[in-house]
Amino acid sequence: MLNKDGLTEEEFLKQYDPSKWERSSVTVDVFLYCVKTNSVLLIKRGNHPFMGKWALPGGFLEPDETAEEAAKRELFEETGVKIDTIKQLRTYSDPCRDPRTRIVTVVFLAFTEEEYSKAGDDASDAAFFRAKREVLESKDGTETGRIRLNSTKEVIQYLYRKETRQTAYPADPEFFCSGSNRIAGDHAVIIAHALDFAEKWLNGR
Repeated sequence: MLNKDGLTEEEFLKQYDPSKWERSSVTVDVFLYCVKTNSVLLIKRGNHPFMGKWALPGGFLEPDETAEEAAKRELFEETGVKIDTIKQLRTYSDPCRDPRTRIVTVVFLAFTEEEYSKAGDDASDAAFFRAKREVLESKDGTETGRIRLNSTKEVIQYLYRKETRQTAYPADPEFFCSGSNRIAGDHAVIIAHALDFAEKWLNGR
């Protein structure tokens, strides 16, 4: 079969130049939730950008692995935690979400029954934070509230706004956060979204 330029697929691939388009880097992040303690595992970044701030465990994909494989590997390298089952939550792709370059991250959700972690790789610390979401107001598809993350290391709290569009087809809610200067990048939004999903899933089991 020939394309509009009269090329076969083999001919097309031989002359294909991927450098003509800027490539985005791909990372993974893992929201690991402890069911017994309602806690989420965070790491403290040991390098720039966002050095010294708390974040979800994660990192860049290797050339020979899937996103799922990368998520499990990065979680183990940064926290010492091994998991077998993960669920893809959402992809975050705001062009300005990372100051290094255009980075798209695939976020995964995982559950554990026990709290265990040890900082490794480029994480300077790792800890489980008790996660509590307090709804302050809910009206016309918009929910505002406060998220409090509490550990023996630190207490972090910030405000969120959740907007749910009323459509004929399923749609993910959108989250917006403020006052989360102790959390790296857009991870406050990711945590809010993942916590909302985890609570709904656990309550509906």
